[in-house]
This record gives sequence, C-alpha cells and structure tokens, in this order.
Amino acid sequence: MPFTSRALAALKLDDGTWDLECAVLEHLAEVWDQPDHGIWERRGDGRHYVSSKVMTWVAFDRAIKSAEKFGFKAPLDQWRSLRDTICRDVCEKGFDPGQNSFVESYGSQLLDASILMLPAVGFLPASDPRVRGTIEAIENT
Repeated sequence: MPFTSRALAALKLDDGTWDLECAVLEHLAEVWDQPDHGIWERRGDGRHYVSSKVMTWVAFDRAIKSAEKFGFKAPLDQWRSLRDTICRDVCEKGFDPGQNSFVESYGSQLLDASILMLPAVGFLPASDPRVRGTIEAIENT
C-alpha cells in the first residue's frame, strides 16, 4: 500500500508504543539542555544546536497532542512546561539579533538551513519577524 494520509490515519497507538514514547520523552527531559553531537553536525565538541532543540520541542509538542487525542495517561503539565522552556531557551539563545536570524548553535553566527523548518513544525509561525529575518539571512548567503 503506498503511503497516503489515509494510511497514516489508520495507524493506532497502543499501550506498548505509548510506553516507549514516554521512555524516550523521559530521556529527552533529562538531556535536552546538554550539548549534542547530532549526525548532521560538525565533528568535535558538542554544541547546543538549534535544530536539535527544536526537534526536542517537537517531540514534546506531539506527545502532548497524542495524549490529548488518544486519552493516554501522561504528565501533561510537566510536558507543557518543558515544551515552553525549550521554546524560550531557543528564542533567547539561538537567535542572533545582530543578524536578525536564528543560527546553527547557541553563541554561533553561522546560519543553518535546517532552521528553516521552524514554521513547518509549528515552532513559530512563518509571519514571526525572527523567522522572516532567518529566511532573508539564508537567502542572502
């Protein structure tokens, strides 16, 4: 069967997959604020990559939505708080006001095309001035 939205809609969560998702989120809650070494990033010391932080935000955001939709037991207040903390952290430390752009990693001035995903994943709307500035900065490189 080819992949379609109908096929996606037929996927069902069960207690086993939810338990696994909760275990992953528990781990993310412990490590999200540490430097990382993602597969696409440079070799060397870990950094606070904006794209990694945003994908962690996505994990909590989608878990919250799944718990609400499917009625699974979850620490929703804790997850919402952490999701909001990650968003504030990225917006404060991953945005360079001098360039009017989000950057590759905290403290860096390097641009990274992966941060163009911010509106696509729902982190910030495309109309947000910081997103617009990021798009313009990347277009001008």
